[in-house]
Amino acid sequence: MTHSSKLGLDPSAVRAARELARIAGQPIVDMARSHTTVSVERAVLRLAGLDGADSDGMPWVNRLVDAVRETTGLEHGVALPVWDALAAGGYPGLAALARDAAAGKVKFRLPEGRDAVAARAAASGSLAQGFAAIDARRREREALIEATSDPPRPWIYLIVATGDIYEDIPQAQAAAREGADIIAVIRST
Repeated sequence: MTHSSKLGLDPSAVRAARELARIAGQPIVDMARSHTTVSVERAVLRLAGLDGADSDGMPWVNRLVDAVRETTGLEHGVALPVWDALAAGGYPGLAALARDAAAGKVKFRLPEGRDAVAARAAASGSLAQGFAAIDARRREREALIEATSDPPRPWIYLIVATGDIYEDIPQAQAAAREGADIIAVIRST
């Protein structure tokens, strides 16, 4: 999909600004690549297809990340310990591993050598399926945009921010029915 400048900006100025932004942001990118968060590791497991929750309503991704964090820490991420445990325990999938991990039946480790190579390959395969699903949805979205195009301008933009989500929902729905093109429901500031 090709996009032309809607703001009439000089393409060379845009390229220069992007390069300056890349240079300015590189130290942050470098730092981020060597660190992780619980949220990032949960996202890795979701991308690999782990969903659902235990009987208490706690998402399996939370349970599994917590179990890995308690055993090996998160400094190296969850992928290697999780896919190593999948192979070592003969688990059919992430959900079964998460159930046993939540029950304290799994001992995670940071694999080395061939075990690390095998765990990395297995994780990459599982994550590739998640990326493929995202790519398919992106192509579907682009086709839909191409088919329906943008609505005529100016766009009607509405902000709903009563502070009560139960009041925000019907207001946002009413705005959509009345033709609003963009609706922002603000949950908190």
